[in-house]
Amino acid sequence: DFCLSRGLGDVYKRQANGTLVTLDAGLLSGLEKTVSLTAVLEDVAGNVSAASSTLQVLVDSSVQAPGIGLIGSDDRLSKAEVDALSGTGAAITLSNIEAGAIVSARIVQTVSGVTSQTTLPVSTLSGGGLGVTAQALGSAVSSLQDGVWTLQVTQTDLAGNVSAVSSRAVAMDRVVPNAPGLV
Repeated sequence: DFCLSRGLGDVYKRQANGTLVTLDAGLLSGLEKTVSLTAVLEDVAGNVSAASSTLQVLVDSSVQAPGIGLIGSDDRLSKAEVDALSGTGAAITLSNIEAGAIVSARIVQTVSGVTSQTTLPVSTLSGGGLGVTAQALGSAVSSLQDGVWTLQVTQTDLAGNVSAVSSRAVAMDRVVPNAPGLV
């Protein structure tokens, strides 16, 4: 017999009969931590071996959705704010990013039933952390029509877990009203 323990008592027993024993990954589901695994063997006569050396396994089965900072000061972009995006600095800061994760960002806009998507480069910002620079955002929004567009961000951690999509809607209006006439 093969018996596996994760420090919480026996969690898996199986007749081995000299064959390789495979651990069902479902036994470790729901855990988000390092687990110490040991195994013992028991023969037909009931003799139990000493425990194996401990195998440390990092169980990582989920990743948090990224946080998206405000775009502009209020998630609304005027003509002046869009024009200012050609400058430097962070236009969008991201949070809750796991170390080593791959972050994907895109802008989605639907106009008259037609949806367009623009991928944004995510980079390390001058102050640290990840985000989208003002220049990258400025370049992306220059091809969009005025109206509402949505920024969508996901992350894939080192274990291959993909987060839920984080979204932030932004209203953009670059049309400057005509000067009022005085009567």
